[in-house]
Amino acid sequence: MNNSKTYHSQAYNLQDLLTSATWELHTDHLLRISKKQTVEKFPYAQIDSVRLCFHIGGRGSAAKFCCYFSVKSYWSSKQMLSSANNDTKTENYETYRTFVLEFIRKVKQHNPSARLIVGHSWSSWLFYLATVIFLLCVPVFTYKQHISNDTESLIMGLVLLLLSSPLVVSMAKYFPRTLQEGDTIPNNILPAIKIY
Repeated sequence: MNNSKTYHSQAYNLQDLLTSATWELHTDHLLRISKKQTVEKFPYAQIDSVRLCFHIGGRGSAAKFCCYFSVKSYWSSKQMLSSANNDTKTENYETYRTFVLEFIRKVKQHNPSARLIVGHSWSSWLFYLATVIFLLCVPVFTYKQHISNDTESLIMGLVLLLLSSPLVVSMAKYFPRTLQEGDTIPNNILPAIKIY
């Protein structure tokens, strides 16, 4: 495939929501080939940010590592490749990790001003925060409105706190931040590779 590395992943864009795609790293661009054989070319020099994160899953979706990137002057600017794969139950984390690190290296080589962001997007993080605040306000509201007594409100508060704990942990662990030159990518953002 003439000087390219390949990774098969789920992809996100507005026209082709969550379909599998093949990604190819070339010398000066990233290529996305959808299942429908639609080809999109993303020059590294036009990629202005790369965001690495981990989605905890839920509601039937698997937990997965994700790499989002945005392209200057591109209608569907936000793209995603992830470690989860539609076609198989096992995930090849080593391939994903190697592919993403090489992708970031090529983006920084062609566009040194590109930002490397780790963690949730600010919109996701703020949504999680609002959800946790809402859940914790429910027992206070029921107590103030005399719908429940002290004990019921306390039990409800503890149950809701327990239910919201995965969100709180995710918010703390994947707080959005931009890495500066010389910073290392946190271990919880890319899959760890086990050496046997």
